[in-house]
Amino acid sequence: MICPHCNKDTNKRPARAVVRGRRIQAARRAAKLTQMELSSLVGISQSTLSRVEGGRAGMISVDHLRAIADACGVAFDDLSA
Repeated sequence: MICPHCNKDTNKRPARAVVRGRRIQAARRAAKLTQMELSSLVGISQSTLSRVEGGRAGMISVDHLRAIADACGVAFDDLSA
């Protein structure tokens, strides 16, 4: 779908967001956490985490990304690239 205001394809997701989302999802699964469990530990909603993992969220704060890394037992750099 094309945005009538900016003429951008709204279905396209930035590649960086998609890659970050996949890394977060892989880390969460490796830590054997559900989206609900991880979102509760991090302090975001499950729906926000779902959008982040799917590459559909805009930006996620550095603090939340660090909290996700800590909760999943991975290095921050592994998720932030």
